[in-house]
Amino acid sequence: MFPLSKLFRPGWKKATPIAIGTAVLLVASAFFNEASAQSKKAEKFFNEGQYDQAIRILKKDFYSDQNDLPSGMMLAKAFYQVHKYEDALDVLNLVNIERMSQSRDILFYADVLIANDDFSAAYLTLIEWLSISETDADAYVWLDKTANLLAWDSLRTLSDLKKIDGLNTFANEYAPYTSPNGELWYVSDKNTLQAVFPAAFTNQNIHLYHRAQTSKLDSLRMNKPTMLMRTRDYYYHDGALARWPQQGEYAMTLREIDGLQHSLRFGIYFSNLTGAVDDIRPFEHNGKFNTGHPTFSLDGSRMYFSSDREGGHGKMDLWYSDFDDGLWTEPVNLGPEVNTSGNEVYPVLHDFRLFYSSDRRDMGYGGLDLYYVSLLNLPFKPYNLRAPINSAYDDFSIHFTHRQTGYLASDRRGGAGGNDIYAFRFVPEQLPVDTLEFKIMPFRNAEVSLEVHDLSGNKVGEAHPDQYGVVSFPNLTTAEVYMLKVEGSDAKGVIIYKVDSQGNEVALNVDDSGQFPLELLDDRAFGFVRGPSDDENLQLPLSQKSIPSTQMDDTAPELISSSNVLEDKPDTAADITQSSDDNTAISGLLDGEEFIKTVPTVYYDFDSFKIRDDAKEDLNALAKTILSNKNIHVKVISHTDSRGPKAYNMTLSEKRAHGVIEYLAVQGVDTDRLTSEGKGESELANDCGDGAWCSNEDHAKNRRTEFVFIRRSTAEK
Repeated sequence: MFPLSKLFRPGWKKATPIAIGTAVLLVASAFFNEASAQSKKAEKFFNEGQYDQAIRILKKDFYSDQNDLPSGMMLAKAFYQVHKYEDALDVLNLVNIERMSQSRDILFYADVLIANDDFSAAYLTLIEWLSISETDADAYVWLDKTANLLAWDSLRTLSDLKKIDGLNTFANEYAPYTSPNGELWYVSDKNTLQAVFPAAFTNQNIHLYHRAQTSKLDSLRMNKPTMLMRTRDYYYHDGALARWPQQGEYAMTLREIDGLQHSLRFGIYFSNLTGAVDDIRPFEHNGKFNTGHPTFSLDGSRMYFSSDREGGHGKMDLWYSDFDDGLWTEPVNLGPEVNTSGNEVYPVLHDFRLFYSSDRRDMGYGGLDLYYVSLLNLPFKPYNLRAPINSAYDDFSIHFTHRQTGYLASDRRGGAGGNDIYAFRFVPEQLPVDTLEFKIMPFRNAEVSLEVHDLSGNKVGEAHPDQYGVVSFPNLTTAEVYMLKVEGSDAKGVIIYKVDSQGNEVALNVDDSGQFPLELLDDRAFGFVRGPSDDENLQLPLSQKSIPSTQMDDTAPELISSSNVLEDKPDTAADITQSSDDNTAISGLLDGEEFIKTVPTVYYDFDSFKIRDDAKEDLNALAKTILSNKNIHVKVISHTDSRGPKAYNMTLSEKRAHGVIEYLAVQGVDTDRLTSEGKGESELANDCGDGAWCSNEDHAKNRRTEFVFIRRSTAEK
C-alpha cells in the first residue's frame, strides 16, 4: 500500500486560466494557443496529483515569463506538494508578494515561509496583510498558527527523535508495529512485484510487511530485516495493521495493485497472517470507499479507522465502529473537532488518547503533522506533538512501545530514502495545577478516601473528604493521565463529581472497582467556594475565588481588598457617572488607596491602538467621573493579546495607554492627573497565552484598557 502521505495530498483550487487575447499574426496565434494548451496540461497533471509532471511544464512557462502569475503560483504549489520548499520560496520571491491580492495566495506564502522555518517572516507577512484586510477571518487563524509556532520554538522540550540503523533503505519504510514477541513489523516497498509474484505483468515496487529485531547491543540498531510472510496467495499491497484484542486476529490494511495509482482502493481485512487467500476476511463496512489504518480499544469492542466514506468532513476522516453481538455497527464519524477538510489518517489509541496525523492547514508545521485528542475530555481539542516530532514534512503512523516512547514514520530531510522509521520520545508540555477538587456524594462522614496514581502505578496523592464532601489534591499537572480510585469501607456506590470551568458539576465515570481516569488539558483548577453555612455550596472555578493583590509599580500603594474591587461591571459604561457604587467607592477612598475600574467597551482591533467609536461614549463618561472627583488621579493601563513578539506587544500597549490619555485630555482632564502604563501580554484576562488555541473572540478580550483610581491628598495635587 502506498503511503497516504503520497496519495492524498491537500488539494488546491484550480489556478486562474491565463487570458489569451486574439493574436494579429497567425504565428503569434499558434504560439499562444500552444502555451494555453501546455498550461491546461500542467493544470491537469496538478489536479491529478502528478506534481513532477506539472513542474516540468510549469518551469518552462514561468521561467520564460516571470510575469505569468497563475503559472508561478501553480509552480510554487507543486513544489510545495513534493516538499521542495526552498524551490517554492524561490518562485514566490520571483512572483513578488506585492502582486498577490488574494487571501489564499498570502496564506500559501505564509505556509511556504513556515515550511522554510522562517516563522517570524510568516508572522510579519500576515500582520501586513491584516493591516489592509482587517476582515480576513482565515488570516487571523493563520496568525494564531504562526504565533503558536513562534511560542513552541522558544520552549524547551523533552521530546526527542532519533534515527534507526539497519532498517531504512532508499525506498519507503513506514507503519511500524511491535509484535507480541517484541519484533518490529513495518511496511516497505523495497521489493518488486515480480520478486513476489513472478508471473506479474509489471515490475512495480510492492508494499509488504517486514520484520526486524532490535540488536541486543544497541536499541537504535536493527538486525537484518526479513519479510513477515515469505509466501502469500493474495494479490495486494500491505498497509498499517493492528492486533484485535480478545480475538487473536489482526486487522490489516490492503490496497489493490492493478489500475491507476490515484484510483486504487484499500480496505480493512482480518487475518491470522498466514498469507493464504482464504485467511483474509473483509471488514463488512469497507464498501466502495477507502477504509484502513485500524486501531482498537483495550477490550477490542471498538475499532477506530480512517476512511473517505460519505458523510465525512473532508477527504480522509476518522471513524469508529463497535463490535456488538458478532457484528460491526455502522461507522460513526468523530466529528469536526477532529476531522477537517483535509486528511486525518493513521489513528492509534494509547493511554486514553487517540493519536493521528492530519494535513490540516490551520494548525501545525505543514505536511502531515501528528496530533492527539484526549478521549477523557469533550469536546475534543487537538494537541500538536510539536517539534522535533513534527516537521514541515509528512510525520505519520505513530506507534507506542511504552508510555512515552515508540516509532513513527517521516519523509523529513536527512533520511535514507523516502519515508523512514524513527524512534521517538514524546513528552507534552505540562503546566502545574495548584489545586484540583472533587466532591463525593452522597457524603455521610463515611470512611472514604480518594487516591491518585499515575499510569505507571505510582501513588501521587491521597486525600480524605472534608465536612462538605470535598477532596482536594495539590501539585498535579496538565497533559498527564491520572488514575483515581475510591478507597474505604463505604466506597461502594458513591458518585464522584468534578466541577468544570463554568462551575458545573460533572459526574465522572467510575467503574465497578472504584477507579476512573482523568486528564487535565489546561492550567485551570476546578473546585468549590464554600459559603458561610453548611447548607449550600457555591460552585465556582477556583480561578474566580479571589483577586490577587498586585503592585502597580515599585512605589505605588498596595491595592485595596478584593471586596472593594468591582467584579460585576455595568453593562454599559455610559452609566458610570450614575453608578452609586462607583462614586461611593471612588469618593470614599482614603489617601493612597486604589480602585480598579475596567470600562467594558474599551477594546481594540487587532494590532491597533486607535480608539474605536464604540469606546468613546464610555470614555466620555469616564472623563466626567474624573472631573467630578478633584483629588483622584488615574493610572491608565493597557494590554494586548498574546499574539506577536513580546517586545512588539509591549510597545503596542504603551501606544494604547498614551492614546487614551490624549483622548481624556481633549475632554478636559488635566494630564497631570493621568499616568500610563503598558503591560503588553503579561496580564491576560483569560488563558489565551502562548501555545494555547483560542478563538478570535477570546483573544479580543485581552486587547483592553483598565483604569486605577488613586486618591491623592491636597498637598500632593
